[in-house]
Amino acid sequence: MGIYNQKLKPQDVLSAIDRLCHFGRIDQAFDLYLEVSAFFPQETILHTGMVHHLIRAEDFKLALEIMEKNSPPVPDTGWLALLGFCLEGVGQVDEAEKVCMQAKALAGASAQINHLYALLQYDRGDKPGAADEFMRAIEMDPSYGQAYADLGLLKIETGEVEKGFELLKEGFIRSPDNPTIAERFHQVVSDTNAFAMAEPLFQAGLSRYPHHKKLNYLYIDILIRQGKHAPAMAAIEKAIYLF
Repeated sequence: MGIYNQKLKPQDVLSAIDRLCHFGRIDQAFDLYLEVSAFFPQETILHTGMVHHLIRAEDFKLALEIMEKNSPPVPDTGWLALLGFCLEGVGQVDEAEKVCMQAKALAGASAQINHLYALLQYDRGDKPGAADEFMRAIEMDPSYGQAYADLGLLKIETGEVEKGFELLKEGFIRSPDNPTIAERFHQVVSDTNAFAMAEPLFQAGLSRYPHHKKLNYLYIDILIRQGKHAPAMAAIEKAIYLF
């Protein structure tokens, strides 16, 4: 017996998918998506919601399969931007650029479109151009954590380590639920022994997303690396209970 019933709403399903992904159960989230989307094939919010999580998990291949299978007759700029991210993620840079230009023709500029274009500039070897586009994305949407994080990683790569670290930190503050951003921020924190600085930031992230498996585990590591064994044990017990 499936979970479908006449009162089920796509937004409720999307919330369940979000919760499962935060718990680190993306396979279960995908199974739920498959079951429900069969009843709501025209509900774009379900497709883009699942793709959003798959992109964050860097499963671009599966994300692209969903986008290609469920393309609407007239895709909007949000759909095109997600499609572009999927194509870029699987290395189809030329196709991603075509989609990016199509989105630009529809809407001019947006944070997502400029972010996508920045990634394409980076893929083409134009790091200064990529940095400029990341900055434009940030200016258009100061809450867009991924653009801060990607610009920060680019700055670190090109030798501007301190500035890059600050940008990556800002990306994490804005999007602590993004597992890739959290992992990369944690890696730089580890490389620079900045655990004391990072601890309250992870606490703040967990106050917003207390059931986020990745955040909980990275926070435990930060406590252990500082020798804070009592709070680390408490966090471990919580994680065992939750996950």
